[in-house]
Amino acid sequence: MSSIGSEKERWITTKAKLAEDKISLLGDCILSAAFITYLGPFEGTYRMKIMRETWQPLISAYQIKQTTNFSLKEILGEVNQLAEWGINGLPNENVSYENMIIIEESKRKMYPVLIDPQGQALKYFRDYLGRKHKDLISTKITQPNAIGQIEKAI
Repeated sequence: MSSIGSEKERWITTKAKLAEDKISLLGDCILSAAFITYLGPFEGTYRMKIMRETWQPLISAYQIKQTTNFSLKEILGEVNQLAEWGINGLPNENVSYENMIIIEESKRKMYPVLIDPQGQALKYFRDYLGRKHKDLISTKITQPNAIGQIEKAI
């Protein structure tokens, strides 16, 4: 370790973080899979409420270790991908990043239903997804045909 000089502290910190991540890997994977599968249609506050009040205590009840402050962005977000999304105009807020992770992780298996309550990420989603998926549907609850659009999407 002494031969790496100034990097020693960073390596020690990284080693400790990796050991901690290894312990919580199973719980974090279970929570991430549940998040991607079930929480896309909900807004950010409700997503975190479900995680903190229901799913994390359930995982703990089975004595499965997990990251204390679970964040889909921290668990599944890749630094380069997050930076690219930001450069391309994705709003710098958690729900937008979570939505993009849901899209990326589910793109071969299903078409997710996502909620963007402030409409901040809508343009980005249209641009990003519109290139790949010509059947992209977006609607606002105030539109007269909103329920029909949601039924069509499902």
